[in-house]
Amino acid sequence: EELEDHEDEFNEEDERAIEMYRRQRLAEWKVTKLKNKFGEVLEISGKDYVQEVTKAGEGSWVILHLYKQGIPLCALINQHLSGLARKFPDVKFIKAISTTCIPNYPDRNLPTIFVYLEGDIKAQFIGPLVFGGMNLTRDGKGSGRQAGR
Repeated sequence: EELEDHEDEFNEEDERAIEMYRRQRLAEWKVTKLKNKFGEVLEISGKDYVQEVTKAGEGSWVILHLYKQGIPLCALINQHLSGLARKFPDVKFIKAISTTCIPNYPDRNLPTIFVYLEGDIKAQFIGPLVFGGMNLTRDGKGSGRQAGR
């Protein structure tokens, strides 16, 4: 009987230790998720703008690409942004079809990239000439400008 009492006690201690370990691992996982917040390009619409851009949070950089399907340079920039999002997971990269964010936004202004820090606009790149056309490269080589500069 004494052995059974100690087994019960041992099991309770084991369960407490396992629960502590589980909580510790969960906390470590949450920290890792916070460090690698993003890592991909998020598609939004106009209704998501305030939440995703304006309320992005303290110290948060946001890169917003306004685009339209069927414009080759927009597709190229989306490809480059996907690579940059993986390279810089602490930066929020988002894209939106232009007219869902800004009604009647002219196609001649596409692609457009807005750069925000803590909800405030820090830079804007509007229209195909700013990007150097289809020669744009992610690392700035070639005759195009470097994405994000």
